[in-house]
Amino acid sequence: MRPRRRAGSALAVVLAVLAVLPGAGVAQVQEGMVCAARIADGGCTAEQALDLLDGAETPDALYVRSGLLVMAKGPAALADAAVLVRRAAEQGHPQAQYEIGIAQLRRATEGEAEAATRADRWLRAAAEQKHSEAAYALGLAYMLGDVLPENAYEGSYLLEQAAAQDHAAANFEAGRIYRDGFGVAQDLERAEAYFVRAGELGHPDAFYEAAATILRERSVDRDMGRALAHARRAAEGGHAFALLLAGDILTEGPLPLRDASQARAYFTRAAQSSDAKVAQLGQQRLQRRTGPSIADVMRGDAASAEAAAMSTEMLLLGTGMALMVLGAQGAGDMPGYTPNYDHYSSTVHTWSGIAIGEIGRP
Repeated sequence: MRPRRRAGSALAVVLAVLAVLPGAGVAQVQEGMVCAARIADGGCTAEQALDLLDGAETPDALYVRSGLLVMAKGPAALADAAVLVRRAAEQGHPQAQYEIGIAQLRRATEGEAEAATRADRWLRAAAEQKHSEAAYALGLAYMLGDVLPENAYEGSYLLEQAAAQDHAAANFEAGRIYRDGFGVAQDLERAEAYFVRAGELGHPDAFYEAAATILRERSVDRDMGRALAHARRAAEGGHAFALLLAGDILTEGPLPLRDASQARAYFTRAAQSSDAKVAQLGQQRLQRRTGPSIADVMRGDAASAEAAAMSTEMLLLGTGMALMVLGAQGAGDMPGYTPNYDHYSSTVHTWSGIAIGEIGRP
């Protein structure tokens, strides 16, 4: 499905295209493009625009004509429309190239021979023209390795290219690959920055992942205040598990951050969540007893055996921060993180990440 252009942006494209048209056809094509831009507000019809654009051969005009054909004549015109899209793509129209690439990618998933090669060709051509959706789709295809050969280096390059163009999902995926060190050297600070940018662009899970990324750091100097700020933003954005994360930090984080009243407010909201798992965990947190100070354990002030026993007890009580402590204490003894890219999942299988088990989404 093609995104609908606003009339103003469509007119700007028209003016740029007209400069290369033969003099005799300029006025008619200009009228046709303006007419096409006004269809959405009822100022023109697809049939009228088609008549005015009949014979126009610029990339933009070809692409617009393809859509007008389907609008005017319905599914019966799909084959003719596809020919126009192909001609526009061959003349360098990035959206046409993207649409052909996506169509070929779908065919490749259905087992059509050579479709993957064609998908790579067209998506790459669009990506080279700064088409962020094309760079994102191609990058993700390389990361997944289901249709195209798995190539984490190429995939990460393309995802970062799309991320640089403020593509929300690409920023989120870039955060994942730097968090996990998949195709790049692991860099948690860079991962956090990508997650934050994704959140600013509207990705619903990004601020939660930014907070969880900080908690994966093994250093005692990790910025728990910044993690709490991210968790708060995620919670206010409607992320259910972020309510638990914010409450846990307010309950068990460094002493200056602790606030029992605010923590209880977050847990209460979690207990009222429509997500059954979050609601259950919220209730558990409201009912649990207060255990030993986890802040002391995080600073290393408690004996290792006592710390491990306390962390295990808190883990059984459903305390999220205990997962982080277990990871900080025994990296050599605890299961490590194994990325699972079969579905490019955000599941974190690590004791040192707060996104596991009771806190993390399965």
